[in-house]
Amino acid sequence: MCSGLINNNHMDYLLFEEMLLSVKKGGHIVFASRYSFMGTYWYDKIIKEMHDNGRWKLVATDTFFKYDKINQVSIGRFSKTPSKVFVFQKTQEEIYTFVNRYDFKVKAFLLNKFNNDQEEETSNEQ
Repeated sequence: MCSGLINNNHMDYLLFEEMLLSVKKGGHIVFASRYSFMGTYWYDKIIKEMHDNGRWKLVATDTFFKYDKINQVSIGRFSKTPSKVFVFQKTQEEIYTFVNRYDFKVKAFLLNKFNNDQEEETSNEQ
């Protein structure tokens, strides 16, 4: 589950790769973010691309307003803000089958993650 991380614009698509690494096939990924009824955000293209590639499927969404219970004048980041929660189910088998072999940044990230996970499993077995 992830809340408030996606809409700060300091992350990139590797955040979604990490989410997929964190969940087994059939598991659920839940996150909430700002939402626009009129525009799009940087992550909209990534969400669609992952869905179109069969990496996950959308299970549910819900829109709501955060900070809507504040009984004072809204100022700055605590203003009434449209938000949306997404629930996806992981459908892919192995993540490395979806990485372009020429995308070295992603390959390095995934190999490092895989090697660290393997080392942890080995140390836990001993």
